[in-house]
Amino acid sequence: MKALYDSGWHHPFAAYLGVLVLLALLPRARRDPFLFGWLSFFGLVLAADATVTGAWSPLSSDSPAFMPLSIAFVILGDARFFVLQERHARPNASLGKVLAIAAATSLVVPVTSLGLRTLFPVLAEGRYLFLSYELLALTLVLTLWFVRYRPALEGPTLRWMRGATSVFATLYALWATADVVLLLGVELGHLLRIVPNVLYYAVFLVFVAATAPSRAEAA
Repeated sequence: MKALYDSGWHHPFAAYLGVLVLLALLPRARRDPFLFGWLSFFGLVLAADATVTGAWSPLSSDSPAFMPLSIAFVILGDARFFVLQERHARPNASLGKVLAIAAATSLVVPVTSLGLRTLFPVLAEGRYLFLSYELLALTLVLTLWFVRYRPALEGPTLRWMRGATSVFATLYALWATADVVLLLGVELGHLLRIVPNVLYYAVFLVFVAATAPSRAEAA
């Protein structure tokens, strides 16, 4: 099961497939300049992430650039969610303000995780590091949805953002579940972990593009 998890046909192949589907959907987003730019930028980030962190990476895991790039891609992967939600929850805010708030929000989990690892060194060890990060991210995503984003949305945009939030929360919940299974010594966790990976790398952007309401519906 771990061999399948480590296979390039899982990662980066699934991500590349998702990018191809996204490219086919991009013309649909041209009517919304923000959405088109968001999908285009994070589609490129996704492809770069998969290339660097996947099984076919040109960088070895002990390369000096590998870890900084991996951390940057994790932060950007979360930032795409916060940028999307913030933009639609605060449509009258300037793009600069939206990006600033989303950037700050995307650093909450990494900074909190670092602090917890300092207090509890066990959280810096392998699978515990992943699990603590995933639980923090899941908590932040759900808290912001119910406290900040959901109250500011309505109609088709609310339904669209609810769907996007459901996908994002689900992938973090599944990652956490898989890591608990692995910590219990059950190798099936590697197979389970493929599901949220596919949601993260191949499904999320495609889902947002495919389910976006028309500007007339969103108005």
